[in-house]
Amino acid sequence: SEVTFENTVFKLMTPPNYKTNPQVAACKFLQHCSTDSEIREAASKAGSEFAKSRVLGRMRKDVYERLKAYSLTDECKNLDSYNQHFVKSALQDFERAGLALSEEDGNRLQQLLEQDTAVCDEYKKNLGNDDTKLFFTEDQLKGCSRDFIQDRLGKDEKGKCTITLKYPDIIPIGQTCEIAETRRAVAEAREGPNAYKNNLELVVQGITLRKKIATLLGFQSWAEFICTKRMSGSYQTVDKFLTNLQTKLEESGKKDHETLLKLKEDHCKNLGVDFDGILNAWDTGFY
Repeated sequence: SEVTFENTVFKLMTPPNYKTNPQVAACKFLQHCSTDSEIREAASKAGSEFAKSRVLGRMRKDVYERLKAYSLTDECKNLDSYNQHFVKSALQDFERAGLALSEEDGNRLQQLLEQDTAVCDEYKKNLGNDDTKLFFTEDQLKGCSRDFIQDRLGKDEKGKCTITLKYPDIIPIGQTCEIAETRRAVAEAREGPNAYKNNLELVVQGITLRKKIATLLGFQSWAEFICTKRMSGSYQTVDKFLTNLQTKLEESGKKDHETLLKLKEDHCKNLGVDFDGILNAWDTGFY
């Protein structure tokens, strides 16, 4: 049938094809914010199905061919700038999904994309379902507000506060707890090799998969693959910007480091504890 804006492009601009799908947003919210583990699990599964559906949608060669045919019509050439941009962007999305590849490479790409989705889902699930608990006395949380301490005191162990790795717990500790050992314990629990189950292993898997995806699509790296669709236009532009920024901020960064280190030294002196002469990762937020 004849390709027109209404029967080809417009359908791609409406649910469930557009990126800000409210159903997807609802799943993500419940996956990360619900206090009910069963709801989080159900939302995670629903999110995975949406992600798989989106991957499959981008692999529809018949839709790609119709859109490509429409892009060559006079009607497309006379569209306003917004709709022309949408057509161009949609074509790029299909091609970035591998529809310009051979059938063999296209099938391989689909497998890699599905594996990447699965790895991301497991990573997010580990974050949302983390049940790590640390226990501290009131003295070990010196500096934290009275309300913060009272809300967590005696929940699991008598005389101790229960601290999880959720933001409402770790941010106040990182910013207000005067006891460095407490801040260190929380930081290492969150960033250590055993944090969030197998997430470090999943990061390695994700990096490997995304390198393969980028290479298959003709990009030097995943960063280049992503940046070509962003305002920057290329990885080189981003790298140049960050390098220039680093050069400009290096001197002021050293001064800030010295200022924070002096604050730590004075604080240690007031507490009557040894000053180690190092600004640790768990010190910066506090000082």
